[in-house]
Amino acid sequence: MFGSGGSIRSSIDSHGTCWSASKQPIELASPQSPALNHKKGRLALPSPPAQWFPLALHGSGVELLPFGEAIALRAVELSEVHRDPFDRIIIATALQLNGRLASVDSRFDAYPELTGVLLK
Repeated sequence: MFGSGGSIRSSIDSHGTCWSASKQPIELASPQSPALNHKKGRLALPSPPAQWFPLALHGSGVELLPFGEAIALRAVELSEVHRDPFDRIIIATALQLNGRLASVDSRFDAYPELTGVLLK
């Protein structure tokens, strides 16, 4: 998501993509999903997640947003399309930051809140 001054801000998962006001695509790969997959034995990382996570962010230009009250409340107030809390946080973050959101999750299409926000 883009905040003031065009800086990238995101809690978007590893397959999320955000667009700036100038419509330039920026891939945002959060290290959270690969680290979780490593923990579940689905992915090998070159080092333990506690060491790998900061290295994955370093130099990426991605600033992870703190999970705050406004995003939490927005996630709770979303339509009851599905209950995945991480997806609800992703959607709430895009809405709270007035961003555009791209996702491969077809369930996002069912959220009326994402009309005009979800990129296809």
